[in-house]
Amino acid sequence: MDVGTQNDQTNHHSTFLFYSSAFLLIFAPLIRGGNRPLALMLIELLSIFMLYFLIVKPEFLRHLNRWQMGILIVFVAYPLLYLVPIPVEIWQQLPGRELYAQVVFLLDTAPSWMPLSLHEQSTQMTWLASLPAVILFAALLGLPTRQLYRLVLLMMILCLSQALLGLIQYGSGSESFWRLGMKDTVNAVGSYANRNHFAGLLEMFIPIGIGLMIARISFHQTIVNTQSTRKQRLSEWFQGHGNFVLYFAFILTILLLAVVFSRSRTGLSVVMLGIFLSAMIFIKRIGGQHGSHFISVIIFLAFIFAAEIGLAPVLQRFSLDSAMEDARWTLFQTTFQAIGEFFPLGSGPGTFTHVYHAFQPIEISARVMHAHNDYLEWFMESGLIAFVLIIGFVLLYIRQFALLLMIKRWSLFNFVQAGAGIGILSMLLHSFTDFNLHIPANALYFAFLCALLVHKEDQSMQPVLMKPKHRVRQNQPDIISRKLKPKPDVKNPFSE
Repeated sequence: MDVGTQNDQTNHHSTFLFYSSAFLLIFAPLIRGGNRPLALMLIELLSIFMLYFLIVKPEFLRHLNRWQMGILIVFVAYPLLYLVPIPVEIWQQLPGRELYAQVVFLLDTAPSWMPLSLHEQSTQMTWLASLPAVILFAALLGLPTRQLYRLVLLMMILCLSQALLGLIQYGSGSESFWRLGMKDTVNAVGSYANRNHFAGLLEMFIPIGIGLMIARISFHQTIVNTQSTRKQRLSEWFQGHGNFVLYFAFILTILLLAVVFSRSRTGLSVVMLGIFLSAMIFIKRIGGQHGSHFISVIIFLAFIFAAEIGLAPVLQRFSLDSAMEDARWTLFQTTFQAIGEFFPLGSGPGTFTHVYHAFQPIEISARVMHAHNDYLEWFMESGLIAFVLIIGFVLLYIRQFALLLMIKRWSLFNFVQAGAGIGILSMLLHSFTDFNLHIPANALYFAFLCALLVHKEDQSMQPVLMKPKHRVRQNQPDIISRKLKPKPDVKNPFSE
């Protein structure tokens, strides 16, 4: 097979994976965030179909380094270990199995072999539900940077549509068609069933929107013509860069409003932290003192705007939800008790719902489906393995983000990567008080952000920062002119 044929096949597979990923990202949140059996089944089927193309073209997996590949393999394989049968005599000696062993031996046909998981079917379903995020991550790393950038723009449009739906829901009443049959008839939830999961989606992508907006400001400051009058500069701004900045300023305003009217306290707090971190990281990347003053004003106004509108409903919820907060802390305490009971092996992935009722206190009458803390739930289900995986992921995340921040001259994609890094941190923090990563759509978007952060930028997207008629600053002729050399065969990514 010649080189040309191989390239054509690679492009074909890349195109398929691009459109499959795009469809997966769009479809995932439409039915309660993918957290319904039919929606989850369709997500799993499409991801398995994508896996076939990854196996056929293994070069897509070569973009993973050995540490990333190792964590993915362990993440995918370890639930299967809980399905391996072991002799019941050994099984009953494992931590937390004594009570269950008594029930097993009461059966007329007591089994002689038992899996590590205390609920085998739930572990199987959890393993299948984890595959789409892993497969999407691996597929995205093999895509060209330009295609990944297009998916970023697609996600910003999806977030905007979700935010607009949430705002319509908030203002249309409890019986409105726009509620889509949701139980929550008060808050903005989009197509999710829970306001915290809706806020989780937006908090992951608000920093990316800020990064895209600031990147445009930065590039404008770099290529500004110092010989132009102030009126000419203003005209040039609104003819090109200004339009893009205004578009994203509008999108970010809608996203921020939607988070506020979701009335998710953790979501709003995390978003405000994300805006603050974006200001600290991006403000140093803007060319020119004027640009720094400009973006500082934007960030400051964003804080004031969110505080003025969001403070009243959020403070109102503090007084109304005190009972629920007490129940959440009780839930955390009893989950800690369960962790100690099953440590170091855990009860098995996906078994929290079936196992926790043995530790559930009387004051919590409703059936508890999740610990409302992803970390505690994972520790209870997977024990020491979950601890090692979480620590390994955090270390890789810190290393990758640190390497990104050490780059002196950022491209457009570097701004996107920094926004993705802040979005990842936002979700990691939100997971201390909710179960966002157990929602299929948000798990996919988290994997998408991880792929953005670790993706190595290629030559498929080299932004053209200026038009030929523009002149660069006189005090930077050598640096800028070399970077802004016209390339007629490269399209401007901002025009897409």
